[in-house]
Amino acid sequence: MSTLTKLGVEARPITLEQPGYPTTLIKVVIETPHPLGRVHLSADQTLYMHSRLTQLAAMFLHGNTTGAKHTVPANLTYRDEEPSVRLGSYGAEAWPVIGDDVWGLPELEAILIESIHPDGHGVLRLSPEQTLHIRDQLERIGFVYFHENIWGGEDARRQ
Repeated sequence: MSTLTKLGVEARPITLEQPGYPTTLIKVVIETPHPLGRVHLSADQTLYMHSRLTQLAAMFLHGNTTGAKHTVPANLTYRDEEPSVRLGSYGAEAWPVIGDDVWGLPELEAILIESIHPDGHGVLRLSPEQTLHIRDQLERIGFVYFHENIWGGEDARRQ
């Protein structure tokens, strides 16, 4: 396991390096110290998860609670439907878990991330602070591996 940040969660890229070719992102592993706290994301799932965490942060972590009615049970492993049905075409999803604050108003307790990947099915529970940290790490991974570190994005001549 990699060295986890002080928040107890880390997103690390797994890459393939070949001489003469740009480094290729194979997958991203998000992990916590919990024995079941690991999720594998493909490159497409990584882009989707960054987008979804950005959306959830805007909905719940910046003073806006308009989406608070959309919540899920705290334990996805006991839901009836198959993960492939629940996760749709991306094979990954993030759900808010909502509770009430001391005044009875909706408050984000956690974000659940679930994915199906050839390396395994996983469910991960993140605190609001961990959610923002992982969102930021996925953004950095996207800049490094999806935009080739050059102005203007991908180089059309290399495709």
